[in-house]
Amino acid sequence: MAESLAKIALPDRSSKARFGKIADRISSLAKERNNVVHALWGREDEKIAIRMKFTGYGEVKFINARMTAVDIEKIAKSISTTSGDLYGFMVDYGLLSRIQSD
Repeated sequence: MAESLAKIALPDRSSKARFGKIADRISSLAKERNNVVHALWGREDEKIAIRMKFTGYGEVKFINARMTAVDIEKIAKSISTTSGDLYGFMVDYGLLSRIQSD
């Protein structure tokens, strides 16, 4: 929905392209975040966690992935950076003040 609104509301191609890149990162990071948050966790050893997830889109799948604290921190930092980029974009185009005043 946000991308559809951006196509209408943003003034030029440059702003639409910038927003599109941020929106793509948000979409990708949302999937990564959901994989971490909605998983079952086990432990291989003191430094390696096992992320287990069942999915059921048309078929049942079992996903088993090894992750370290560094892997999870990398996702968290990417989310934080992207959040800051979105905030900066909103400030640059006066969108934040519109939201706060409504």
